[in-house]
Amino acid sequence: MDKELDMKRAVLLPVIGDPYQLNVWLTNFDTWSSVVDKLYVTLNHEVDDDLVTYISDECEKRNATFHYIPSIGTHGKALTQLVSVVQEELIMLIEMDNLVFDPNKIDELFKVAETPNSVVVYRRSSAHPEILARAIAYFKIPTCGGEPNFWPSFFFAHKDILLDTDQHYDSKDFTEAGLYIKELDWTTPSPQGMDTFAWTSVQLRSKNKYTFHNITPHACVLGTNPVNANPLIHVGNASGAIAHHKEKSRSGELWKDPIERIGLIHPPQDAHIKQDYARKLGWWRLCFEAFPIPQDNAAAYFNDIYKHGLDCIASQSHISENETQPYTELYRPLLSKVTN
Repeated sequence: MDKELDMKRAVLLPVIGDPYQLNVWLTNFDTWSSVVDKLYVTLNHEVDDDLVTYISDECEKRNATFHYIPSIGTHGKALTQLVSVVQEELIMLIEMDNLVFDPNKIDELFKVAETPNSVVVYRRSSAHPEILARAIAYFKIPTCGGEPNFWPSFFFAHKDILLDTDQHYDSKDFTEAGLYIKELDWTTPSPQGMDTFAWTSVQLRSKNKYTFHNITPHACVLGTNPVNANPLIHVGNASGAIAHHKEKSRSGELWKDPIERIGLIHPPQDAHIKQDYARKLGWWRLCFEAFPIPQDNAAAYFNDIYKHGLDCIASQSHISENETQPYTELYRPLLSKVTN
């Protein structure tokens, strides 16, 4: 697709080392890369050297700028690093579980971000309820759909807008009562916290000079058809799946304790948490089936490790095939659309 741009466009993608989900994302990116100028990828968790090489090679096939900085550790810190190195004027933040099925939509949203002081945002809550209530009141956000914070995905803005903050894009904790937050003109009544990018959201709103254009990607839930829904798809908080101990991986153990390693209660006591991991397992398994590492690649041993890890999650969490099957059927048409 031809494009005439006054400003160059960059896509920023933090990743944690899951090659299967990444290849789903990269294959989808191939269909809309024509409307952007550069892809930046930072791998922010420690993985085996062979796996780093495999991931790097897949990124470089797209002429991406790839960084491996395992000491970063978190998504928000990876964003800080990515914003610090990007050369293009306009940026799009995205996550591995975000898919795009219309390049024209991305072109349209970048054009919105070209307008001075304009920001395209995908809203969420992701903070302590009292912080949310204060933000909604202070920034006069309509109560209908009143989510004051932004996902670090499907976010379009001029780079200088993100630099107009303290550049702390990670989660943020206010560790005690009585802390004054000038951006909210408010004092914390108790220890409170905010998830990734929420603090950035508060800072940007507090500037009182930016116009926020809200978009609503399709969130995949049972009973919906993601394929015929919306050109922007959010699979659903599934990108933060795999982080493994480098010294354990070659021995065939993906995690010392696979459940503890991904932060899941062992076994899950909350039915909602269990259902959420049944959903994630449905997605992870489909990605793995769609893009196994080729057997002639030095990282191919990781296929068995990954499968074993997913099986451990299922067995130790008491998640049956019957519980993952509805999500497999939800996501399968989506994967087919990516791969065909």
